[in-house]
Formats: sequence, C-alpha cells, structure tokens
Amino acid sequence: MIYGSKKAPLTVAYRKRRALLGASVVLTLLVIWGVHHIISLNQFAHVGTPQLAVIYAILFVMLCAQTVYGYFERPHTATDRQWERLQALDVAVIMPLYNEDPTIVRESIESMFRQTRPLQAISVCDDGSNLVDYTELQHWFEQECARAGVAGYWTRTPNGGKRHAQMAAREHVAWCHVYAMIDSDSLLDPKATEEALKAFADPEVMSVASMVAAANTKQNLFTRVMDLWYVGLQFSDRSVMSRFNSVLVNYGALAYYRAEVVDENIDAYLNERFLDQEMRISDDSLLTLFALLRGKTVQQVTSWAFTYMPTTFKHHKNQQIRWMRGSFIRSMWRFRYLPLGRFAFWGHVTKWIQYVLASIAVVCVVATQDLTNWKTLLLLLLIQAGIYYGVMLRYLSIRRNDESPWYQLGTWAMTPFAALWAGTFLRVWRIYAMFTCVNMAWGTRGKVEVTAESVAA
Repeated sequence: MIYGSKKAPLTVAYRKRRALLGASVVLTLLVIWGVHHIISLNQFAHVGTPQLAVIYAILFVMLCAQTVYGYFERPHTATDRQWERLQALDVAVIMPLYNEDPTIVRESIESMFRQTRPLQAISVCDDGSNLVDYTELQHWFEQECARAGVAGYWTRTPNGGKRHAQMAAREHVAWCHVYAMIDSDSLLDPKATEEALKAFADPEVMSVASMVAAANTKQNLFTRVMDLWYVGLQFSDRSVMSRFNSVLVNYGALAYYRAEVVDENIDAYLNERFLDQEMRISDDSLLTLFALLRGKTVQQVTSWAFTYMPTTFKHHKNQQIRWMRGSFIRSMWRFRYLPLGRFAFWGHVTKWIQYVLASIAVVCVVATQDLTNWKTLLLLLLIQAGIYYGVMLRYLSIRRNDESPWYQLGTWAMTPFAALWAGTFLRVWRIYAMFTCVNMAWGTRGKVEVTAESVAA
C-alpha cells in the first residue's frame, strides 16, 4: 500500500531585509579581504612568485564584482494587469519517472495539488521502471486528478532515458502554454508556480529557474552540508547570471519553460550526439540553452522546490561526475552556439577563466608556500573560510518552515566543510569528468537510492 506524507508541506520564505543586511556584512568582509590582498601582493612579489600575485589580484576583482552584484538580485514581480494575463496560461507539469520510491513520488504529486496557482495538467511517464510497481500509485493519481479538476496522464514506455520519457509525457499536454519540468523526487513549495509565473510577465523570458533546496537536510551531516553548498551556489553564481537574464543551467528539480522552447526543439533534444554517442546526460542544461537562444533565462528567488540529496558518498560521487561530464560537454555547445553579443557567452567565458586561474593558484600555493608552517597553513584556511562565509551568507536570507533559525545558523557555520569539500573532492572529480566525458552512463539508479523510510529513520 502507498502511504502519503502526513507532514506539513515544506515552504521557504525569502526575506529581503536579511539579504540587504547580508550585503552589508559581505562588503565588510570584502574590505578586510582587500587589506589582506594588498599584504599578500607584497609578500608574493618578494618570495619570487609574482605570477601568483597577479592571479590573486584577478580572482579578487572577479569575486568581489560577482558577490556584490549577486546581492542586489530582486524577485520578479507582476502588476495586477499582467497577473490577469498570466492566470490565463495553461501550465502543465511534466515528470519522468524511473525506479523512484513510491512514497516520495506521491509526496511530489501531492505538492502539485497544493499549488496556490492551480495547475491545468500533470503528465507522468514511467520510463520502464523494473524495481517498483506503480499500479496502486497510478490509481490514486488518477482519482486525485479527477477530484481536483486537473487533467492527469500516466503513461509507461520502454526504458529510453529521461529525455524520451519527458517528451512522451509532453505529448499529452502539448495544448499548454508553460511546461514545468520536474524530477520525480521534487517537492514543490505551495507558491512555487505562482511565483515562477510572475517572471513570465516579461514576454522575452523563455525559462524560469526555481530555487532548489534539500528536502532531507536532517538525514545526516552530508545532506546538510550539501544543502548549504547548492543553495549558496544559486544565490551567488546563478544570481549574477539571472541579473543579466542569462541563467546557463536550470536545475532539473523544477524549472518552467514556455512551451515553444520545448516544442520547437524536440528533434534536437532527443537526437543530440557527442562524438557519435547518444547524449543521455545534461538534459536540463540543453533545455536552458534552447531557451537562451530564444530570449531571456532568469531565476526566481521566491519560487522553491525541495529535492532529496544523495545520502551516501558513492551516490553523491556518481551524481557529481555525471553532472560534471554533462557540464563539460555543454560548455562546448555554449561556446559554439551562444551569440558573442550576449552576456551569457561572456559570463560563461568568465566562469572558465575563474576556474583555470583558481586551479593555477592552488598549484602555485602548494609549490611555493611552506605548508608545513602551521601559521601559513592556518592563515590560508582562515582566508578561504572567510571568503566562503561571505559568499554563503545569503543562505540566511531564507526561512524554512522545517528548520529553526538556530539550526539554519548552524548549517551556515559549516561553510568551511563545504568549501573544503569543493576544493578537494569536487575539484578532482571535475578534472576526472573532463577526461572521461565520453562515458555517459547514468550511474545512479541501478536501485532505489533514497526511500521515504530511510529519510524518516
């Protein structure tokens, strides 16, 4: 028997005042870092490493500009007249499904029925799951759709991958104006759709990325730190790109697209190849690229979804390497197809410059600095921790209904662990992913990875 969740729906409140307070603190941290930067330039120049001083200076300027600019991001809004037009749009959820825990899938669907701006359709495609029987869940789904007055479609296809499942689900809702692409473990904040649609008040906006947080932050220390890291990235890198209407990647947990973005690129989406291999990864970034080529891509900081983070090292590693392989391949596509006149292209170039310079800096520090000197090592670690604390400070601008302020503050205090993880494991995995990008195996769903029972345990 399939049991639904009796928990209250997860919600997030975005606090503008806290964001402004955070901005003032970050500016203070940047000033302090600047003082150290001047001292460091002098030290590096005298120990024979002027190249490191130059790299340090460039990274300093780039990160300052990125951090400060991202803090001035504002939620997209709509006037009463614009909202009337947005209310007339038919919105459909498209959800591919493969070997996901039935209880989690039901929680996801329940969150769709709770939307303050009702959906017009929900289309689920079971991509040939071989470990789970969804018969009972499908029956419940059809009953709930009829009760809610929502057009519901549940189909099953032979296993063909996420993209094929998405397009099979799309066939039933091609009459809609907006597609909400979600993963089968996504839990939607009740206001997710209402807030996301406000960005479509601008007719040039082609896609809206919702914010994504972990649903299972309290499962273990690992999921808690990863929640901090992912939310922090959205509030830094993606916030800057959104301010220039140039978001490069929408997370698969929840993103909204104008129907024509998908409808006019079905063949390219289903038949993408790389080095004569079928692309079975990086689907969300390709949809975002299609949207970028048509118009603006933005992030809505008041639209939230929750996803279940990997709970084991192996699952996390496989997921990250798969994402990084896809990211590397998609990067080539962006260099090839993005217009030179768009900020998206130059923002992408800037990200690569930052990555290369940061990697060089790490090598230079290891090669030229006396890391056996505990004072030097401690100073370097404290500097990096301070920088990341500033970048991640916007994590405190949100309020989750399932966490106390003190719990959230404790999560933010773990920033050095997230920074250390990113600077070691994630950096090494990214290099590995670049050299093995032709290996496009899914790699994380040979079994049901996360279950409702494990989360509740």
